[in-house]
Amino acid sequence: MRRLISILLLALPLSGGAQAQTTRSATSYFNRAMQLYAQGNFDRAISDLDTVRFERGYINIANIAIADYNNAIRINPRCAYSYNGRGNARLEKRDVGGAVGDYNKAQFLLER
Repeated sequence: MRRLISILLLALPLSGGAQAQTTRSATSYFNRAMQLYAQGNFDRAISDLDTVRFERGYINIANIAIADYNNAIRINPRCAYSYNGRGNARLEKRDVGGAVGDYNKAQFLLER
């Protein structure tokens, strides 16, 4: 069991450009997992590490979607659906200001 947790710890990159709120949450779960591990509560430690992996992966998916929508907007800057999709991805990352800007641009393009 200890070997499994050690392997999981090595697989978790804790640095990177993830959105600040999720990073704080992931860090909290990671710290709690370390405390649980020290107490010998391996099942709960693994559960918390799974949560960290999920949260960090979820943000990475949103980052990939934003990059894809950026490319779509570069190709066709008049496509309202690309702005709307990028706004949705930004909202998933809790980037409310960026999402509102994209939604406003999409609405403007649809009203033309």
